[in-house]
Amino acid sequence: MASKTGSSARRTCPARLTTPKIDGIRPKRRKSTCVPWTPRSMPTWIFAELYRSVADHSEERVIKSYLALDLLLIDEMGYVEVEPVQVGLFFTLMHQRHKKKPTLITSNLGFGEWRSFLKNDHLTAALIDRLTENSHVINMKQCVSLRAKLGAEA
Repeated sequence: MASKTGSSARRTCPARLTTPKIDGIRPKRRKSTCVPWTPRSMPTWIFAELYRSVADHSEERVIKSYLALDLLLIDEMGYVEVEPVQVGLFFTLMHQRHKKKPTLITSNLGFGEWRSFLKNDHLTAALIDRLTENSHVINMKQCVSLRAKLGAEA
């Protein structure tokens, strides 16, 4: 949607979106996007939310909320220590999303290293099997990082 102000056109968001506070802190939003930051885009939130759901017996509700997302983005998977119950719930979620809705997972760990943080060989093998069956795996092991170049330009 574009609105004209003076002689220049400016792109605006279709709706006024606000960034939610998490534990009393409002994270900064990127200027280049109209999509708000959400806790579900954080790497630890999905595992933490699954773990909390066990305590209050809301596992089904939490899994349904993640199933409803058109695209689930899990960034930096593998940096969080997880409990066996979290692994089981995460597998359940991925199993139910399998071939139904897209899930994007980023990790600096290769599939061979996933066993070290998921700590369950059978579930790890089944999870990797489901994730790779209908997917595009992009291995960026040999790529050069752009962080240094982008930092120099700023």
